[in-house]
Amino acid sequence: MIVWLASFPRSGNTLLRSVLRGVFGLETFSKYEPAGSPSMDQRLTDLIGVTKYEGDFGAFSTAAREADDLSIIKTHDGPEGLDKAIYVVRDGLVATDSYRHYRTATEGRQVSWLEVLAADRPFDNWSLHLDAWRPLERPETLLVRYEDLVGAPEAEIARIAAFLGRPALNRWVDPWETVNSIGPNFFRRGKANRPASITSDEAEAFMALHGEWMGRLGY
Repeated sequence: MIVWLASFPRSGNTLLRSVLRGVFGLETFSKYEPAGSPSMDQRLTDLIGVTKYEGDFGAFSTAAREADDLSIIKTHDGPEGLDKAIYVVRDGLVATDSYRHYRTATEGRQVSWLEVLAADRPFDNWSLHLDAWRPLERPETLLVRYEDLVGAPEAEIARIAAFLGRPALNRWVDPWETVNSIGPNFFRRGKANRPASITSDEAEAFMALHGEWMGRLGY
């Protein structure tokens, strides 16, 4: 059985993966990390519960879907069938700002605010990603707000336990300080609040394009 761990990039799936590892003892796959792909620091691998699949992803996901064992797979793409999913959402302004900085760092160029606001594919566009997944209406989908996971983890962990049908095995200990100390350039921000670096003009431009989903999600 597959449970997708879906989110727009930089929206908090790393935090949720660490919850699944630390509280439930569950390791998670990433669609983008087959065996042999570059690995992060082993300390991060242990904290986040990273495991890798063998061979072609299509063959792996087909076999995982048909198996009795649970396979949790991180994805930033759209749905691939009717499998169960946990959708992690984060304040779109914060997620988009973090993604802009991430792309600027990894692409070696200055990625503009407008470029990430108006991208034309779900992987790069916060609202289009939500349009693809429709987490408020999609069957067998648990919507988890990043801000709630940071601010009220016990309640969110109880919801996740009920959704997965798995008991919590351990008390949750937020690993943010450890994670950030190991990978400060990759894990830019662990707080739920909006950074002061987002200008009023940037916020206004964002709301003009993404205000509908911001309102639907209570941001």
